[in-house]
Amino acid sequence: MDKQTVSATTKTEKASADDIRAEMARFEKFIDSAFKRLSKQVEILEAIEASVETKIANLERLMHVNDCISSQPSESNRRYEVVALARRGLKIDEIAEILGITQGEVELTLNLNF
Repeated sequence: MDKQTVSATTKTEKASADDIRAEMARFEKFIDSAFKRLSKQVEILEAIEASVETKIANLERLMHVNDCISSQPSESNRRYEVVALARRGLKIDEIAEILGITQGEVELTLNLNF
């Protein structure tokens, strides 16, 4: 082979290597971008999971409260139910919603009993 052929072959090999490096760089950028998008989606899913777990815990607590109220003797009255729910840590608005009464009635009952 003459010098010109060797030089042309070397330039072609160098160009091919440069093309491969450029393609690898583009691929790395694509992978980095995809990884960032996936990381954001994982964060969103983790937040949703935490929210769902909180809601499940609240529902379980309300079911427990309902079971406790349902198991009380038939002579229990609204006052007893309000106080029992308050002692279990429920907030005034939660008690009112569960019992179907106003928040003011719950507050009044609690103020009279504590």
